[in-house]
Amino acid sequence: MSSQKIEELYNSYASDPTQDNLNAVVKGLKPTIDYQLASLGVSADPVMKSKAHVYAAEAVLNFDPEKSALPTFVSSQLRKLSRDRRSMSGPIKIPERMQLDSYALYRAEVDFEDKNGREPDDIELSDVTGFSLKKIGQLRSGSMATPTEMAFADGQQEKDSPDYLDEATNYVYHDSDHVDRKLLELKTGYGRKSENFIPMKAKDIAAKLNISPSQVSRRSLRLSKKINEIKGALES
Repeated sequence: MSSQKIEELYNSYASDPTQDNLNAVVKGLKPTIDYQLASLGVSADPVMKSKAHVYAAEAVLNFDPEKSALPTFVSSQLRKLSRDRRSMSGPIKIPERMQLDSYALYRAEVDFEDKNGREPDDIELSDVTGFSLKKIGQLRSGSMATPTEMAFADGQQEKDSPDYLDEATNYVYHDSDHVDRKLLELKTGYGRKSENFIPMKAKDIAAKLNISPSQVSRRSLRLSKKINEIKGALES
């Protein structure tokens, strides 16, 4: 694709930063992405492909047109793939099946957002992919971080009776609507790797879920109360 066409796609995204326009820019950058993958010998690796698309999208979000051309900037950001390749070629290798499933999970998330205009929660991902919630967590390479009142209050996490807390949290998550499930994921790290999870601030969650900050607070308190009530019942 010509530099002029890529510039047109980027300008469309800059004037109307929707997910569809972002995807169009990343699609237009396919030659740049493919070149970087080929230079590393990982063109057929689904995990590296998904990483490359994520890095490219992040590059578009951080691009400054006054400093360089977009393909040049994206190429510089894709150099991170070299580090990922070295990491994956170490003594511990990701099984091929897990690589394929990870890519399938990534594609399912992207396709769902394209069709519905929002991110899926884990239950919706499970319905689309057929993967269990446990498997989705494993594919994300993490153990579930479970919420407490402290987590809802300030984004911090603590370990407290993990068996009962996990069970209570799972019950509440499955019994909640989409907004509450996403709230649990974004604020407490449900289903994510706890040591790498950075909780979102209430105002950012509100913007992402298209609700008010006060609704985030009310829903958080209600979820925390339900979890702790169930946890207390299990303990007694």
